[in-house]
Amino acid sequence: MKIRIVFGVFISVLLLSCSDNTDSAMQVPNFEEICVITDNDKVISELKSFEIIDENMFIISDMQSVFLYDIKAGQIKKIGHSGRAQGEYFLPLKVRYNNGYLYVWSAGSLSFVVYDLDGNYIKNYPYSSAINDFLVDNQNIYVYTGGKYDDYIVDVIELPSNKVTDRLVSANDEHIFMNKFLSVAPMASKDGKFYFSPKDKLKIYEYNSENDSCDELLSVDSKTFSVKIGINGEQYNNPKRVQQALGDNSLTLGLLCVRNSFYLMTLEGKLGENKKYADSEKYFAIYDCSKPKGPIAKYPYSTIGTGKLIDTFNGSFYILSSRANDEDECYVLNKIIL
Repeated sequence: MKIRIVFGVFISVLLLSCSDNTDSAMQVPNFEEICVITDNDKVISELKSFEIIDENMFIISDMQSVFLYDIKAGQIKKIGHSGRAQGEYFLPLKVRYNNGYLYVWSAGSLSFVVYDLDGNYIKNYPYSSAINDFLVDNQNIYVYTGGKYDDYIVDVIELPSNKVTDRLVSANDEHIFMNKFLSVAPMASKDGKFYFSPKDKLKIYEYNSENDSCDELLSVDSKTFSVKIGINGEQYNNPKRVQQALGDNSLTLGLLCVRNSFYLMTLEGKLGENKKYADSEKYFAIYDCSKPKGPIAKYPYSTIGTGKLIDTFNGSFYILSSRANDEDECYVLNKIIL
C-alpha cells in the first residue's frame, strides 16, 4: 500500500474561562492544507511514532523502518536498517530527537539506537524491559516505563554511562493499568527540568537532575476525567475485557510547556460495548493546568483519531492523522493552535 503525507494546520479556537468548563460543546476543527508530500521511492506502512525536529524536518517510524522527512521536499532518506546486528534496529516503535541526534527505540532488541541526521550509527543503549515512551535531553534518557519495570512511572538513564540513576514516582494500580493503552506519554523538558504526568491523574511532576529532586508541581480538578478500572482477577486475562475497560476510562496523553503555562491533552469519555472509537462517546480534551479548571477544549475522537501520533514542538501540539481517499491512504500533519 502506498502512503502519501499531507501537511496542514489544525485551526481551532480554545475558549478560555475562569470557571469549570466541563459542559463546553465539542469543537469540529477546520483544516488548512499546506502541501501534499508523497513518500518518494520508499513505501511506508502503518506509522507508529513521529517527532518534529525543527520547522523544516520531522522523523517517522513504522514497524520496520525509520524515515527522515522535509516538510516541503518530502522524504529525505531512510535512517538505519532493520535487523539484529550492531547499529540496526528491530521493531522501531518510538523515535525521538535531541541536539542533532535521532534516538530509535528498538522494541525487538530492547535498546535505544542512536544515529546522526545523516543516518550514521552513533551508539546503542540497552534497556532490559519494554517501555511505553521516552524523551531525551542533553544529560538523560527519560523512560516512561512499561513491562517489568512499571512499578515506577519514569526511569532516568544517565548519558553516556547508560546507568539508571533515578526512578521517579511509585506507580499505583490505576496508572499501571491505563499504561497498557498504546499511546504517547505526557512528558516535556524545559530549562534543564523534566516534567511528566501519570496516566491516571491530572498531575504534573517536576524533576531536577541537578539535585535529584522530584516534586508535585500542580494538579487540576476535573469532573470529566475519571479512572475506575472495574475489572479484577481472571478478567485481566481476557483481552476483550481489558480493552473494554481501557476504553471506558480516561488517560493523559500529551504534555505541553508554553512559557510559564502547562497544557495536558487527555482522552476521555466511554467507549461503550461493541463500539469503535470513532463511533463512541470518546473525545480528546485539553486542559490549561496553570489555571485549575475543566477542559478548555473538547474534540470528538474522529477529528484526531490517534493516541499514538501526537507530538509537541515550539509551543504547539502536532497530530499525524491517518485518512483514506479514493486512491490510497494518507497521513495529515495538523498543528493545534492554542
